[in-house]
Amino acid sequence: MRIDAFRAVRPAAGREPEVASPPYDVVDRAQARDWVSARPRSFLRITRPDYAWGEEVGADPVRLAEEGRSTLDADLASGLLTQDETPGLFLYRLEKDGRAQTGLVGAFQTAEYEGGIIHRHESTLRRKEDERARHIQTLMAHTGPVFLMSPDLPGWETRVAELTATPPYFDFRSDAGVRHTGWRIADPGSWQACFADAPGYVADGHHRAAAAVRAAAALDAERGPGGPSRARFLGVVFPARELRILGYHRLVRDLAGQTPEAFRAALAEAFEVTEAADGTPSGPGDLRMVLEGRWYRLRPRTPAPADPVGGLDVSLVQDRILGPVLGVGDPRSDDRLVCVGGIHGPGALERAVAGGQAAVGFALHPVSADGLMAVCDAGRLMPPKSTWFEPKLMSGLWVHRIDD
Repeated sequence: MRIDAFRAVRPAAGREPEVASPPYDVVDRAQARDWVSARPRSFLRITRPDYAWGEEVGADPVRLAEEGRSTLDADLASGLLTQDETPGLFLYRLEKDGRAQTGLVGAFQTAEYEGGIIHRHESTLRRKEDERARHIQTLMAHTGPVFLMSPDLPGWETRVAELTATPPYFDFRSDAGVRHTGWRIADPGSWQACFADAPGYVADGHHRAAAAVRAAAALDAERGPGGPSRARFLGVVFPARELRILGYHRLVRDLAGQTPEAFRAALAEAFEVTEAADGTPSGPGDLRMVLEGRWYRLRPRTPAPADPVGGLDVSLVQDRILGPVLGVGDPRSDDRLVCVGGIHGPGALERAVAGGQAAVGFALHPVSADGLMAVCDAGRLMPPKSTWFEPKLMSGLWVHRIDD
């Protein structure tokens, strides 16, 4: 996997806590408005300028991109953001609850994403690709990093320990309790060599990566061939063993016309259904369900398939419950289905069912990093919303500009 140094756009020294923001796609308009109200220099002004629009204003990808470009230009002109004179790589560490993950920030190749050196594990939606590609083309910049992982790398821990023993250039703690720390790397070549023979796996940010490919092709068609930065995207790659993956749970708004008793009876044909003390799965294959205020354990009566996708808990729920019993077809488009990130925990499912927002909820054990890589190595894709990585990378700490 090739990782290039790049002339990063970054917050001015000491202003990282003011600028850093959640990714654009994990907050809605109201949440973005609250965030910017508390942090007037937040990078969400660039990635989610619709925070300032009235609720009556619908989605407008063109306006969104144009306003983002205007704010990016203004922040560069004011000195809130500055661009490095020379290309560089960076080390980014996130720490939460006694866990740390340290990744390399650089520019990754769209050709390697297309060619399978950088693997993906989820399908993307054309509409979301269109919106993000327009944003990239209008801003001529990649504003949010793709979150990648790699298998174990020889010598990685030693190299990281040496650099992180030196003073960082930013170090702050977010409101979510995550400590964010960054170092600039003085010798990019030796770090690039670490990854030369390693594959990459997209953990989070599939639409950002796919949109980078689309934007590069569109710019080539509009302007003719450009410089190498067109065919790159901003990313951070972490060793897989350091990452924390949480389950991605399911809520269904109704029981497809069935009574709870009939629904439980239908489940009993494919699962052993017993009451459980809580909604925390003990391991793979131990599905938990909340229905009418009670938690149940669901154990498949027949073993899960041995293949890397069919054996996932998210596949078991879809293939044996959501599809055949509840009539949820395509999980990407059925509005009766709500996917709940693991950070919210089983309690969120219990509250949603108790409050009438859903009829039933399913808590799933997380996919392992090895399991994710096995799916990719087999050339397969996971069902949508299968993995929730925590903590999330912040946006605004690095921007990769496209320079023709």
